[in-house]
Amino acid sequence: MAILSDEAVMKAAAKQATLRACNVSARLTKTETENLDALARSRGLQRGDCIRQILRAEIARDHASATPTPELSEIVGLRMLLHNVLKPLISGQKMTPETFDALAQHVRREKVQAAIELLIPNGGR
Repeated sequence: MAILSDEAVMKAAAKQATLRACNVSARLTKTETENLDALARSRGLQRGDCIRQILRAEIARDHASATPTPELSEIVGLRMLLHNVLKPLISGQKMTPETFDALAQHVRREKVQAAIELLIPNGGR
């Protein structure tokens, strides 16, 4: 007979995953500390809870900023298509329907990544 059931082990693992076991620290000036304390008081939070809230919001904002809207992706796709169609036509080259279809497929595949690169400072470099 097992001392711990699988269910008990799973519950313990789930509880462990939610524990705050990692400590992160930073040195602040006296003014920064006073400003942080004032912000925490105004929000009705302890200093640590306020810092945690700020960090979670900043991380969420950072992740959201790298996700282009569908409109931006479409605009970038149109720009890519126009650039890649007009340049050969202006230089007198002919474009076959097969070439255009391949180009349109390439734009559909790459437009979201191109839009993401516009949103990331320094183009993701």
